Amino acid sequence: MAFRLFETRQVMGDTFTYSLNGVCLHRLLYDDSGVPCDCEYLRVNKAFERYSGLSSSPIIGKTIRDIYPGDQADPFLWNHSIHP
Repeated sequence: MAFRLFETRQVMGDTFTYSLNGVCLHRLLYDDSGVPCDCEYLRVNKAFERYSGLSSSPIIGKTIRDIYPGDQADPFLWNHSIHP
């Protein structure tokens, strides 16, 4: 059982790392009333860096609103169904 878990994690990690599609993992952030309002970058793959033009080291731990200030972030958040 432990070996299968290790194997599954390895496959998932490889899929993320070597995907031709840009992939990023986010943590959803909520305002005081519990409404989703932003996302924090947790991890991105090389394809994401290539397609977005953003390098992983400066954005990991930052939010979409940190990267795209003001109204510039709204299209990203709307496209990801953050807003109700």
